[in-house]
Amino acid sequence: MGGFFSVDQNWLKVLAASVFEVLWVIGLAHAEHLWEWTGTLFAILISNYLLIKASQKLPGGTVYSVFVGLGTGGTV
Repeated sequence: MGGFFSVDQNWLKVLAASVFEVLWVIGLAHAEHLWEWTGTLFAILISNYLLIKASQKLPGGTVYSVFVGLGTGGTV
């Protein structure tokens, strides 16, 4: 049952993957201690996992374009 605000869960995965991408980019720039590097690695793994899962149900080129756009905008 879709309503006016119905969103495909796979697009939410792309959005979440983009958020984790921004987090790992920040982590790469600022990590100095083991726990910070662990968080950065975790963010990389989650970002890639979510991107792969979304690409299994949505067009890969579109997913990647949206992912890169959101990640770039968030990083800037």
